[in-house]
Amino acid sequence: MPHPFSSYAQVQHCFWSQNILGSRLMPSFSTRSYAAVMLILWSLFMVLANLAQAADKKPIFIGLDAEFGHKTSTSAQAVQQGMQIAMDEINRAGGVLNGRKLKLLISDNRSIPAIGVDNLKRMAATPDLVGVFGAKFSPVIIEWVPVAQQLELPIFATWSSADEITDHGYFPSYCFRLSLKDTWAASTLLRFALEERQASRVGLLLANLSWGQSNQLAIREEAQHQGISIVGERWFNLGDKSLLALYQDLREAGAEAIILIANETEGSLLVKDVASLPASQRLPIISHWGITGGNFAQLTGSALEQVDLSVIQTYSFIDDPSPAAKRVLAALK
Repeated sequence: MPHPFSSYAQVQHCFWSQNILGSRLMPSFSTRSYAAVMLILWSLFMVLANLAQAADKKPIFIGLDAEFGHKTSTSAQAVQQGMQIAMDEINRAGGVLNGRKLKLLISDNRSIPAIGVDNLKRMAATPDLVGVFGAKFSPVIIEWVPVAQQLELPIFATWSSADEITDHGYFPSYCFRLSLKDTWAASTLLRFALEERQASRVGLLLANLSWGQSNQLAIREEAQHQGISIVGERWFNLGDKSLLALYQDLREAGAEAIILIANETEGSLLVKDVASLPASQRLPIISHWGITGGNFAQLTGSALEQVDLSVIQTYSFIDDPSPAAKRVLAALK
């Protein structure tokens, strides 16, 4: 659109001419001239209105409630970085909804479901909030589900993988998954055990959480489809000091590989326990991705080099030459 004031000459199309009935000068408008003038004036009004609106546009809020206060987890910070990079790109491109910018709201649930629910309710009261993202811990997001449905607030599971986050009886659903779920993980973990480690007999080591229960059900069902025997299931609690006795139970039961459902703290305990054994007693460990959401490498130290550990992932920046990957990595520097 041309600058509104460049149309001043067109306004002069409202011209003066001599009235044939006398010597007095009278304004003479043609219908087309009148329409042109009105269009110009309306355009000028709209430009000024848009300028005024742009100066007073409020942001659109997106929430992130995650375990920032957890001692060993870094998943909350990782999700925050990814969200902020994406929002910055959108804002630089002009924002959304005719120029409104996105703004991130953050709260800390410390991985405690009750705190997460309180935070979700508090965020929901924010004007112009369009949704809330979570991070790694499935128990928090599972407790969000009925609250989000009641509030009609979209929630997004970025890392938490328990099936019941999206597999529930609510319709329409306000719960969205952005990546892996446990049923899909079970298929991949067991197929890897069979094809890559030639293990047709596996033992399960599971966190005593709703996330562990979700995996137990998914792995049991998938093992039947793949013809894999589960020789035993052992549960550990958060805060346990060693998993060695549980591991040895499964090994002695005939496990040829261990399927591990754990986060970084307990996962590092198992790695150090197994590394302390003679090489002949070290079974392959095939892990869900919970161990990657924290300071796992620092917690395991040199023991990590002594075990056969594989971890499921849906994506890696390693060897990804795509423009999007390069752009994100550059933004992290």
